[in-house]
Amino acid sequence: MQVHNYTGLTEEEVYNLPILKSGKNHWRGRNIHLRQHPTDAEKVISEGTTFDGSMRVICDEMKSQWHREFEAAGDFETF
Repeated sequence: MQVHNYTGLTEEEVYNLPILKSGKNHWRGRNIHLRQHPTDAEKVISEGTTFDGSMRVICDEMKSQWHREFEAAGDFETF
């Protein structure tokens, strides 16, 4: 699997962060975990694996970019 990590964290550090929300994002074509950012409450670490399992993308993002997903009850699904 190809991994694109756009954070200053190792993959192991990312996987040890608590998951805040999970879901499926059809626009990005990924199953996504939004993880607690280790140092900034206004951010999240998004970790998404493509539907075919060929690629994982890890990003440091603003939590506000995911406001709809956080407002959803349970797991989210966006199109």
